[in-house]
Amino acid sequence: MKDSKSFLESQKKEIIELQRLLTSIPAIAPEGGGEGETKKADALEKWLKENGFENIQRFEAPDSRVPSGSRPSLLVTISGQIPEDQDNSRIWVMSHIDVVPTGDLSLWNTDPWKMEEKDGKLFGRGVEDNQQGLCSSIFAALYFIKNNIKPAHTIKLLFVADEENGSAYGIIYLMKNFNLFKKSDVILIPDGGDSEGKTIEIAEKNLLWLCVHVLGKQTHGSRPDSGANACLAACDLGLKLNGLEKVFNKTDDLFETTAQALNKNNFGIIADAFSNKEAGSASRNIVSRTADRALGAKASFYRMFNAVDIRKNLDALKDSLRNSGIAEDRIEDLVNVCKKV
Repeated sequence: MKDSKSFLESQKKEIIELQRLLTSIPAIAPEGGGEGETKKADALEKWLKENGFENIQRFEAPDSRVPSGSRPSLLVTISGQIPEDQDNSRIWVMSHIDVVPTGDLSLWNTDPWKMEEKDGKLFGRGVEDNQQGLCSSIFAALYFIKNNIKPAHTIKLLFVADEENGSAYGIIYLMKNFNLFKKSDVILIPDGGDSEGKTIEIAEKNLLWLCVHVLGKQTHGSRPDSGANACLAACDLGLKLNGLEKVFNKTDDLFETTAQALNKNNFGIIADAFSNKEAGSASRNIVSRTADRALGAKASFYRMFNAVDIRKNLDALKDSLRNSGIAEDRIEDLVNVCKKV
């Protein structure tokens, strides 16, 4: 019988193929323009059964926005030496099935849905977040199954939906509707760390999702001064919220990783004030790389001067236009128009 490390090394090909399978099936939330996790959960459940996992439960969180009508989570149990109802140290490993949208496809060097292996690395949407954790937990548990070893404690592998968009249809749904956990359980979430696998987080930053609807006052584009521009107000709000980083600026060395992620602060704005086109839809777990906004500027000289004033102040008007960087030929055209007023 191989030791656990040797076993995992011998399973490299199988691990890569599982990654390839999972990467090929998009599992994007409806907020990101996707159809949810059902197809990916189906493929994963089939793979688990074919490879010796027997105790598999499936939980469906109702969601009318996706074609299947629900968002699935899977729970795999490997019984331990202690009966589960008496086991006060059950070991849970929780990873998530869903992935974030691909963003701008032109920025990818490979097809995000076709995993590629290059220079000892895997490329594809989801291979790291969170399939590295998902596959690691599966093959660690598979060691016990393939070698007919009963672990000291019960092992639970939980594969949840909807992690990228708030977890309402994933772990939150499970906690609200099922009595799955004990306070004495040991829970590992392999969804972060470093390239060498040495970092262990003992706490996680939390999120407050807000949707702000900004009301302005509509007016004609020629008289923006008579209205209230909601877009400008939203931009101002976003800047002020982002400025709270300087207000809530305390740090704690115990949470250095979190502090680094937020520029040494424990507060940060990650959401876009507008629909996130970078993700292909309004995905709130992606920081935008670009922002497209239509801006218009109007200089209505007839609003500032009457005809007599314009003719009396042509030289001053020309100087003002020059200082604004207006081309000389355009200035002359405008002056000729003003002379005819």
